[in-house]
Amino acid sequence: MPKPCWTIRGPELENETNMKSAFPAMVLGTLLLPGCTPKEVVQEEKPAIVETQTVGNLRKEAIDLNNDNVADIWNYYATEGRRTLVLKETDLNFDGKRDIISHYEDGKLVTEEVDSDFDGKIDWTDFYGEDGKRVRQEVDTDFDGKVNVWKYFHDGKIIRKERDTDNDGRPDYFEYYENDEVTRIGRDTDGDGREDVLDQVDLRATPPPP
Repeated sequence: MPKPCWTIRGPELENETNMKSAFPAMVLGTLLLPGCTPKEVVQEEKPAIVETQTVGNLRKEAIDLNNDNVADIWNYYATEGRRTLVLKETDLNFDGKRDIISHYEDGKLVTEEVDSDFDGKIDWTDFYGEDGKRVRQEVDTDFDGKVNVWKYFHDGKIIRKERDTDNDGRPDYFEYYENDEVTRIGRDTDGDGREDVLDQVDLRATPPPP
């Protein structure tokens, strides 16, 4: 069976070094699975619909991407009114499990959940606004099933990052961004989830690490 070749966008985890080593390329934005060759990237045959069925009030279409007669994408469409995509599930590594779960409202992507290490658990979730741009991202960087990094975006650019450094479920370290650079750093010193200390960052005196 041919091995999949995928390029997908992952969370920007430039300083979260405790992500599993098996997935460093993906968290930087690109994943190329072992065994991939340039010839495999170009699919000679079009994806085929291998199954259609009604699930509740949704129409399910199962699509085979690598022509092995096994579904790799599952699309769910609303059956009332116009045909509208509601849910998409994607198997990235062809093991039969859902690795990306995308939710839609009125045909627009609203949330996308990703299992980045293929263990059956969601590792990060992206949230999208009406304009289709990402507004928030929640990441589990240590794969314990709990979110410990929150990122907030405006017009596609990061404006704030929060981290839970002591694993109590609440952020205690805050970074504020302008033009993709950290300008302020805040810390929660009393454990209430709100910043108590806020420091300005002089990027000229202390440039960020590469």
